[in-house]
Amino acid sequence: MMKKRMITALAAALLLALTFTGCGPGSGSETAPPPSNTTAPVPETDPVPEILAVAGITKDDRTLTVADESSETFEVDGKIRVTAGATWAIFRDEGCTEPVGSTAVTLETGENRFWIRLTLGEQTNTYKLVITKIETVDTSSVPEDTTTPGTSSQGTPGIPTTPETPFTVTDKGAGDEVDFPG
Repeated sequence: MMKKRMITALAAALLLALTFTGCGPGSGSETAPPPSNTTAPVPETDPVPEILAVAGITKDDRTLTVADESSETFEVDGKIRVTAGATWAIFRDEGCTEPVGSTAVTLETGENRFWIRLTLGEQTNTYKLVITKIETVDTSSVPEDTTTPGTSSQGTPGIPTTPETPFTVTDKGAGDEVDFPG
């Protein structure tokens, strides 16, 4: 038994000496090969795509908000900056099954909800977009006032409500005509 231990210790010492002195093929500057039980390097995964910056939109975690929008449409392109290499699309539903089909959304008066899904490789991330459109008054159907002071709606001269030059009644006899300006 003693002999067996000595041989094992001698073999271990010889192996260590060969590893550190560089004995064997090549020069002494070679390093020992890596042990066979090392794991392969973990492949890098795609980063999670994110909205990094916004312009004219408020961002709170994964909710984007636009308040008091008065336009009929809202163009998202140019107002968000996403992770490099990521693509994005706008959807009408939270499950991202009904695409809008463009980067501009049509708005109704009140709260409008959309979802923006970002994709980078196998990774996806979804943000909620809430746009509140304020009610606007359409004045385009109100006709322009075509009457001018001093004329009636039939176009015949009338008495102006505010005369340009005030007038006074002079001492004339009963039945005399009085001239009014205009």
